[in-house]
Amino acid sequence: MEKGLYGGLLTPAPEGPSETAGAEPPELSSQRAGLSPDWDQVLKFVDPALRPVLDLAAQKGLPPPQVGFELQGDDGGVIAQAEAAWEDARLAWLRDDEMEFAPVFADAGWQTAFLAEVAARPEEHLAPLIE
Repeated sequence: MEKGLYGGLLTPAPEGPSETAGAEPPELSSQRAGLSPDWDQVLKFVDPALRPVLDLAAQKGLPPPQVGFELQGDDGGVIAQAEAAWEDARLAWLRDDEMEFAPVFADAGWQTAFLAEVAARPEEHLAPLIE
């Protein structure tokens, strides 16, 4: 399995419109206050749809996910990818364009959810990390 936070493949996710180009929206920077550097990096690179859920996870003291996770097969090749994953918990959250990887993760013993499901029911999808 890939170790490390980003595998060098990602660029920061867009922050959305702001009055100053490249400036962080005030609500996001205030949410990040007091977060560990690992969480700060996760929130910088993750799909914006996940930020509120991951802010909640950080507030609960949960470990940050790996963003841009790549599941490797026995030969070391990448067999699936997920927007965010917790390898120890075997939990992966997938974007719509990663739907095809859900069965691959399931066959490897992982739980998966799609971003829209996670955003709609955050507590339910954070529960495996708390147990």
